[in-house]
Amino acid sequence: MILTKIPHNAKYIPASVIASAQFNTPMVGQYSFGVPGNTSIPLLTYQPNTWYFIDSLSVGGNISEEEYCQSIAVLPSIVFKRLIGFGGVPESVYTYPLPIPKYAENRELAVFTHSDKKDDKLIVDVSGILNQIPATVGISPISLNFAIAIFQMDEKGFNEAMRQEMSPSFSQAQRK
Repeated sequence: MILTKIPHNAKYIPASVIASAQFNTPMVGQYSFGVPGNTSIPLLTYQPNTWYFIDSLSVGGNISEEEYCQSIAVLPSIVFKRLIGFGGVPESVYTYPLPIPKYAENRELAVFTHSDKKDDKLIVDVSGILNQIPATVGISPISLNFAIAIFQMDEKGFNEAMRQEMSPSFSQAQRK
């Protein structure tokens, strides 16, 4: 069972990301989000022994939702990752990328993430391809704007409860 009550003293951390896709880069006639500027985008630096609850995601863009949906060639997605240390290998916070089939307001994510190290970072990658349609002629770049609601919880009791819920072997080892 995952704890469902966020402590009243949790710190709200609003995060935002703008991912841009230039026309004809790198594919002719398309807008690609899979470019270096849309990978490893930092959201926050983890504080040691602190839990983060990624609550929700809102998505909008600089074209209408109808135009966005009509132009999808490869479904855009966002991936949340924890970058371990400096130059470390990122590991996914979610098992799969989160698809963005349409714009969304307060899409529930409800995932906890944690690190014991001070140099770890929460990062995101955005990918996907849009075709140019008549309504997007002359528009470059096309942007997706992500607003992410995150709560930081460093309450000692909450940390211990989370550790017990997430890892029974951890709590058993602590009791010995």
